Amino acid sequence: MAPPPVVTGISPKEGPPGTKVTVRGENLGTSQQDVVGVMIGEWDSTLTAEWHSPNKIVLLSGTSRGHCDVIITTASGGVGSCTVKFRGVDQVVGHLKESSVWLRDFGQEREEILQELVSTHNLGQEDVLGISMEGYEVRYPEDELEEMFPGRSGSLFSEQFHPAWFLLENHHQSGYDDLRAGLSFLRRKVNAEKEGQLTFLKDHAGLVIDQLDALSEMRQLFKKHTSSHDPMVTMDQAINASKAEADKLFQDVLRRKDRADSTRSALAVLQRYRFLFYLPVNIERNMRRREFDVIINDYAKARGLFADSEVQVFKQVMAVVETKIANLRDILKAKLKEVNGSFEEQRQIIRYLVSLDTTGDVGWECILSEHAFIRKVLTSCRQQYAGVTAAGGAVDGQTSAPPIVLFIEDVADRMTGKFPGLFKLGQCYFQGELHAAPDTARKPDFKRLVSGVVELWCALVRGALLPHTADSPEYAWSDSLREPVWLQACLREVTATYGSLQTLGVSADALDEVSQLVFDLRKHCLMTMFRRTMESVRQLVGRDAWALEPTLDASGYGYTRLLTQFVSVVTDVVGQAEEQVLTGGPQESALMENDTVRKDVVVLVYNLVATFAQVLERLAFEDTESEDGEDSEEPGGAARESPSVEHRLLLVLSNCHVLRVSRAPQLERVFTSHGFPASEVRQGLQKVTDVLSDLEQKLFEAYMEEKADPILGIIEMSMYQGKFDWSAVLQPPTDVRGYVKEVIMNCIGVHAEVYYVSPLLVRRVLCNLVEGVAEELSRLMTSVARMTPAGGQQARLDLAALQETLQLYITESARVSFVEASESLPNHQDPAGDKRLVEDLLKKFRSNMRLQMMCFTREPTLEDFSSD
Repeated sequence: MAPPPVVTGISPKEGPPGTKVTVRGENLGTSQQDVVGVMIGEWDSTLTAEWHSPNKIVLLSGTSRGHCDVIITTASGGVGSCTVKFRGVDQVVGHLKESSVWLRDFGQEREEILQELVSTHNLGQEDVLGISMEGYEVRYPEDELEEMFPGRSGSLFSEQFHPAWFLLENHHQSGYDDLRAGLSFLRRKVNAEKEGQLTFLKDHAGLVIDQLDALSEMRQLFKKHTSSHDPMVTMDQAINASKAEADKLFQDVLRRKDRADSTRSALAVLQRYRFLFYLPVNIERNMRRREFDVIINDYAKARGLFADSEVQVFKQVMAVVETKIANLRDILKAKLKEVNGSFEEQRQIIRYLVSLDTTGDVGWECILSEHAFIRKVLTSCRQQYAGVTAAGGAVDGQTSAPPIVLFIEDVADRMTGKFPGLFKLGQCYFQGELHAAPDTARKPDFKRLVSGVVELWCALVRGALLPHTADSPEYAWSDSLREPVWLQACLREVTATYGSLQTLGVSADALDEVSQLVFDLRKHCLMTMFRRTMESVRQLVGRDAWALEPTLDASGYGYTRLLTQFVSVVTDVVGQAEEQVLTGGPQESALMENDTVRKDVVVLVYNLVATFAQVLERLAFEDTESEDGEDSEEPGGAARESPSVEHRLLLVLSNCHVLRVSRAPQLERVFTSHGFPASEVRQGLQKVTDVLSDLEQKLFEAYMEEKADPILGIIEMSMYQGKFDWSAVLQPPTDVRGYVKEVIMNCIGVHAEVYYVSPLLVRRVLCNLVEGVAEELSRLMTSVARMTPAGGQQARLDLAALQETLQLYITESARVSFVEASESLPNHQDPAGDKRLVEDLLKKFRSNMRLQMMCFTREPTLEDFSSD
């Protein structure tokens, strides 16, 4: 906001109402429209104020009396201040005083007009006593004056004037001495006026005597002529005769004046005839020099001099000149339709044509030509690149960009390069800046022209990038752009063009089409990015799929580089989506506020994670070596064999668990922090979490099938190895049998394998394995037809050793199976002795199998690996 106005000087410093006052100061406004208020005291002089510069304003004073501040108010600076004062004085227009106001000579109305003039200008009473009334703040009540002097007035001009009213109204605060001095002043003033009249008569005594003589002679003549007939008839005849004679003399004078004027005009023409005769040649020469301003000036001059001339030779020359000018108009019109020049050149040509009085609306014809040219330029651009695509070649033989990308760049450049000229041309046309009166009725037509160009450009871009949504089949391309990087480049070109159209101020109706195009393109780009990401995820199968990360997950499970790569790929694509797609410009519809897009986000998130789940399933259940054709290699170049089926299932199971438990919440945070709707992301991850849970269970069952079935299958074979027969055991046992030790060693192997990958998965695996072992032993023990007491002792020893070793992982189901196996054994004749024997042999077993039993003495927890 500008500083407030400050008035520092006034000239003159005093005057009556209507005085022309020059006000000087600082910040007195930037234009006439900026000055919104000018007050002289309580009088508003805004209507009479004339702004000259920020330091000068000229105005007429009002009726404020005394010393008044001159306060100026501007729109840019507000209410100002004043350092000087203007003194308003009263002025009285009397009967004998000159006045700049003409009074109509109506006898009865004269006094009313004077009173109206006085009241209108608020001139007030003349200070007839010469006593200053400045500083009188308390006025005598008017109602009391009317009560004391009913029907009278204190106005000097009223027939009901009463001197006491006048004195009480104007000088009730004056002292006696002041009133005596005022009376003396009034006497001197009256005497001065009388002496002034006598002086006038003395100075013009001769003229007064002549006037008296003329009046006396007129009186004698009037008496003479009125003695015999009516004097009015004689006077009327004399007046008519005088009028006829005067008209005759005046007409003669006019005729002579006309002849003189014609003679002077002819002489002037003769002095300038060279200009006219050389004008056709000068027009040709100046056309070659492209000095059109000179031609226009000469033509206007010639028309002003010779257009209405009746001289035959001048008419012939002017006919030749008109022919030359008509040729010039045709040349300028043709140049205007070429529209190869700049916007300023077009304006210049329009000015030339308007100055040459070209018929028709030149500015509108230029707009139509520019509109047709832009449509032709945009349409030809598509034909150029579509032809290259059909031929299967490159546009310039060097660039590697697809033809569609080159088309989008070119058509965007053509739009931003040509369309602003059309729009500015229309704006200048309707604002009257093309040197011709605009036809405001064409505004709807111009709006349709602008909308038509914008719609054509949108149709061309949509047909190239979104052919499945194109309304015009002739603009749809047969090939579509599938690479996200090229789609992002095209999106940048389209949004840049959209921004330039917004900067121009194109109407909202025309921009709606572009806004919808940008929205659809952003959505398509987002879908394409995620589809390409899913393809990249499918290619992760052979990339370090089995290399474990050095640290465990927070859930206590291990995971391979494959999962790390998947999370990295998702994070990258989400970040690119936020930067390239989700972040829109001003006045663009937010992509994630659309209900359809939000629903698509659920599907995108689900498909992306579900694709990785499919990759994990393929790795677990398919032979990757047969698919790849060769073993994967380490970074050093050495070939690395694919792991076994059991190990592969274990690794995939751990990846699946980590993805479901830890990475899914992490991905949710990644999506939401980059602008994706939290509820939809959570919904998509929840759906895919159910899929991961089913896959995890499937992988666990497959692993247990691969790992536990061989272990359980050899228990019976190992138990009856060497044709062992429970019914043939006659000697008390001396040690735990080999099949028990073999089961323990197999469990240790499983423990080691699972612990290496995912320590917290050990319990789940071993509990399941121990349940299988218990069920198998229960089946075997209950199926023995006859068992000797010594065999029963051996069986109790084996079951006790196995339960004591694996007691950490014995579930309720396994305990029931072990109880069933024990109950199927025959009772011994000496239970106490049998128990002592088993205890002694268990001590021996603990001593011999101490290292093996240490594997099952403590269950691994998450705290064991927190330091890692």
